[in-house]
Amino acid sequence: MKSIAEARSHGGINTVAVAVVTVCLVLFSGHALATDISDNFDDNVKNKAIWGKDSIYGYGVLTEINNRLEYTVATPTAEDAAKRRLIASGPYHTDWQAQIDLYNNTNMTGNNQVNSFGIDLFHCEDSNDWLYAELYASTYGGPPTRKGFSLWFATNDVPAGGNDTGELAGTGLLTGAVQIAFNSTAKVISVSYKYSGGGWIPFGSFGVSLAGGGSIANGNWQMSDSHQFCMKVYGYSEHMAVGSGKMYGDNFAATGVVAPVTTRILQPNGGESVAAGNPAYPIMWEAPAAATKFKLKYSVDNGTTWQAVVPGFVTGTSYDWPVPIPTNNKKQCLVKVIGFNDSNVKVGADTSDAPFTIEVLKLSYPDGGEAFTSGEQPIITWASNIPPVDHVVLSYTLNNGLIWKKIDTTSDPLDDGSFTWTVPTLGNPKTKCKVKIVLKNAAGQTLGSDLSDAVFTINP
Repeated sequence: MKSIAEARSHGGINTVAVAVVTVCLVLFSGHALATDISDNFDDNVKNKAIWGKDSIYGYGVLTEINNRLEYTVATPTAEDAAKRRLIASGPYHTDWQAQIDLYNNTNMTGNNQVNSFGIDLFHCEDSNDWLYAELYASTYGGPPTRKGFSLWFATNDVPAGGNDTGELAGTGLLTGAVQIAFNSTAKVISVSYKYSGGGWIPFGSFGVSLAGGGSIANGNWQMSDSHQFCMKVYGYSEHMAVGSGKMYGDNFAATGVVAPVTTRILQPNGGESVAAGNPAYPIMWEAPAAATKFKLKYSVDNGTTWQAVVPGFVTGTSYDWPVPIPTNNKKQCLVKVIGFNDSNVKVGADTSDAPFTIEVLKLSYPDGGEAFTSGEQPIITWASNIPPVDHVVLSYTLNNGLIWKKIDTTSDPLDDGSFTWTVPTLGNPKTKCKVKIVLKNAAGQTLGSDLSDAVFTINP
């Protein structure tokens, strides 16, 4: 049969580009202490202390669900993939190892369909030097489905050698694992696999220095202690939908890895509520030693446009940001940190993983989930960071915002943040109620607005 290695090229989305967990294996002078990292995905939530940002190609998706890391594709294209970056790093001067359990229960009926899940390794400063090992399923040459393991190695983007187990399973479930290990003395990468409950089987080794030493092939990746390996774990597919539970990885483990060395934002990194007008909100990040100064930017439209947090450069790994006061709550805010070395060369950058909110006004009560009775008098409360307010307009809805009815317009030059509301008399329970507040100046211009985050109930 045609192997998956023969079926795919290395460029573009293929092979190395489709890998799903980037592990930058990095070395510094002074050599950081090695540690071990593992994730069994049992919490069904991405651990941000271990994993970086997800990225996709086409419609591939990685999801931690059912106590594992599943790869799915709802709307297939010619090539789909998903990838997730591992925040750990590991050195070139000492041994390291990484592995992941793999499961494939796909059954393809069309011609030339392919899917795979595996580990990909490459030279961080020259991605034309690469290696991948994967569990795959294929109908190249026609059905039925054939499953096995594939391995390939290249230098300067020229494949130098590989291996393929051939068919180990057909339409049923194939379980197994792949492991990549680096011998820092011999400068040799060794790959092993196992399946159906068996032990590790050597799959091949490859030398990455002039010394050679590989059992299948060798190539001079021109690496030294100042260079980096990068590794990824990936899901990949061609011309096919992949449903939940059909392809997944589990029990990822890496030994001999060290602390992250990339520029990474710590705060705000997504989900925070930042008070508008705060004179000193701390932006915090970490960065490699080579980054000696930084430019800071922020966006209020999810990255469409950017503005400088401060002109020029800042030093250190934190900055007290005088938060601007927008005309309304901004819920699609991001911060970007760009690192430069002493020669003004960019050496790293990061953006908040998810949007945060700059709040000029926060309605705190009722904010969702409450139950009131007709005629009851709860106190509506809010907090504002807006300069002088002339009056406040309060409204409520019984249908989740389709129609709003005014509660009151109150003159509130001191903006004391509260109003006693007499709940309207109703004949039937209403379960989709919300309150809205709008602050206006003397000219009637809106300074800010907010509404209940979720619905509450009014009973007769």
